[in-house]
Amino acid sequence: MELIYIYVFIVSFMATLLRSTFGFGESLVAVPLFIPLNIAVPLSVLISILVALVVVVQDHRQIHFNSAK
Repeated sequence: MELIYIYVFIVSFMATLLRSTFGFGESLVAVPLFIPLNIAVPLSVLISILVALVVVVQDHRQIHFNSAK
């Protein structure tokens, strides 16, 4: 595996860990550490959506949809 893939994986993992701990800040960490900006932003958004989807699937019974309106 190329070194760049390992680097991207480590940065993505650390950014997701930050979001899981504090609830925000994933893109603040991930985007500046990825070199090509045209790859960093879409990848960060996709990872963020994936993490949010996992949280919604896990905690769907605790979501108050009426108050979310």
